[in-house]
Order: sequence, then structure tokens, then C-alpha cells
Amino acid sequence: MSTKSFVQVKAALEAWWISSRARRPRVAREAYSSYVSTHYSGQRSQRGAQRKTTGLLAVLAPVLALTAGCDLAMQTGPGPATPTTSTSAQTSGPASTTASAVPTGPSSFRPAKRPKIVVVIAIDQFRRVDYLVRFEPHFGDNGFKRLLKEGATFTGHYGHYATYTGPGHALLLSGSYPYVNGISTNKFYNTASGRSEAMVFDDKATILGMKQTEADMDVSPRNFYGSTLGDELFLAQGQKSKTIALATKGRGAILMGGRLAKTYWMNDDTGEMTTSTYYAKALPAWVETWNKKKLADSYFGKTWDRLLPATVYIGSDDDVASEANTKGFGKTFPHKMDGKLKEPGPAYYDCVLHDAFRERLGVRLCQDRGGK
Repeated sequence: MSTKSFVQVKAALEAWWISSRARRPRVAREAYSSYVSTHYSGQRSQRGAQRKTTGLLAVLAPVLALTAGCDLAMQTGPGPATPTTSTSAQTSGPASTTASAVPTGPSSFRPAKRPKIVVVIAIDQFRRVDYLVRFEPHFGDNGFKRLLKEGATFTGHYGHYATYTGPGHALLLSGSYPYVNGISTNKFYNTASGRSEAMVFDDKATILGMKQTEADMDVSPRNFYGSTLGDELFLAQGQKSKTIALATKGRGAILMGGRLAKTYWMNDDTGEMTTSTYYAKALPAWVETWNKKKLADSYFGKTWDRLLPATVYIGSDDDVASEANTKGFGKTFPHKMDGKLKEPGPAYYDCVLHDAFRERLGVRLCQDRGGK
């Protein structure tokens, strides 16, 4: 994208950002204001709000320009600084010459056809050179190759120091860094409670299906300050849009879904999907139906091995000194999926959270969700 194009996109996004707030139904604005005041206390300073807006524009400009999920798409005319001269004929009297400027601002952009669905997938440690380039010859036509061919790519970088998954997930769909959104790491020492807690732990909510909600568990976005793309779409569309966040780990779904999403993650005691009382008092019927299938149990005793021949992975040592024997997998392929148990149990489900089969569970849940 050229510098000029980026400036135009940024200007369009700024115009949308300002105008969309004015277009939101009053009931939605009031509901969200009440929602925010209920779920976290404290007032943001004007400086903090300005930082958030700047960060949001910088990070989400490419995303919103591509998906055109709200109102703007392509500029219909030349750049705003190009004046033109037009001649108009009069029914009587001499001809007159007048100068008219090309319309600028929001009115110079035509609405795009809004996509029915926008899917955001976050893959931890998935660097372009390591995977998209190196393994490109082995991809099918309808996966990453299609995204690279028909989509748009850009190389980003971290703007925060602690590159844990929590801060990354909080940044992706909010556009704000830890100094604004409050998510600086995965866990922190809470001086008020005098203990170490997960950044998304919430002592005012409990996880459905868990006998006890511990301080190291992912529970809700109550500690997250700000809003996500899903939250903003929900408000801009008069509460008609839907955002569903799914992940095997709680913080992935919680921090990308935001405050207004339907959010579900895996209960590593049972292998089932769950949520917390922050979001709902009970699971919806479609999640309960999926849980009864016990799909996680179908992988018990299976072997996790490399998909391609070992020669393809030259340069990636399977046994290195710094690698730990995580979850009893062993340090080298193949890995036996049983958690050293004779039947599925918590130790096995904890293994599922760290293996390749968990992604299949996420896909199956999305498929079962369908149009429900």
C-alpha cells in the first residue's frame, strides 16, 4: 500500500470512527455506558482515551479498510486536494465558469457491501517466513494459498515488551497496548489480594461446570479496559451483529471477544466447552449438545506425529536441550495422547490443550454452531 493510499485509508477510518459514534442508537450507547460502569470502575483520563484512539487507528486501519465491515470502502473520486474547473451552460446570458472542489470527508466515500461474516484466526508463534514461506509448496489450494492469493498481507511488529499470549490477544482486536488496556502479561501479582492471579481472573464470576474457580483461571474481561472490534460492531449495528469467540484457552477467547461477545473455551477438567457467569448463567443448547458428544475423548490413546516426512523438517531439530518434557509428551515425535492415564481424565484433557488435535475440536465446534 502506498503512503498516499494509507493516508486516505486512515482519513476514511477516522471519519468513520467519529461518525459511527454519532450514528449509534441512543439505547445502545446508554446500554454500553451502563455496562462499562457496572463491569469496571475508574475513569480514563483524556490522555488515555487519546492514546487508545490513536492506537486503534494505527492497528485496525488495514483490517477495517479490507473488511469494510462498517461503512467505508473505496474513495469514489480523485484525492481531496485536486480542484477541478467546470463550465455550465445557461439558458440565457453569457456562459459562466465556476470552480468546484471535489467533495471531501465522509461524503466522498461510497458505502461498501458489508460482508455477512468476518473471521479472525490467531495462531500463536506463526511467523510468515517460518511457515507460510517455508511450507508453501505443501499447502492445498483452499487454505493458506488462497488467503495469500486473494487476501492482503502485511508484516507487523510488536509494540509492547512482554510478548505473552494475553497481551497479544488483547491488542489484536482492540488496537490498544498494555499501558491502555491493562493486560500486560498472562499473570500478575495482585497487591490487593496478596497473590498471583491470571490477568483475566475475576473473583466476581465463576466458571460453569467447575467445582471451584481458582485464581490462576481465565474467567472474564473485567480487567480489560476498552473495547474490541466486535464490541464496536455490535454497537454500530444497533446490537444486531453477533460476535462469537471460541478457543481452547480461556484468555484467547476472552480477550479477542471483548465484553459483548458470546465467549466459550475448553474446560480442561472435562474436555467440554464452557463459559463463566460473567457471560451467562447457563450454556446455550447448541454448546450442551456439542459437549454430550465428548469429542475430546475420541483422541484418547492416539498418536500425534509429524504430518510430512521427516526430511521436510530439515533444520528443525526434534530434540534440543532447551525443550521440556511438557505434559509428559516426551521431547520427540511421535507423542502418545493419554496423559499417562488409562482413560480420559483431567491430565489427558490438559494434554489436549497443548497438542494438534485441539484445533480439530475448535473447527468442529464452529461447524456445529452453524446458523444457530
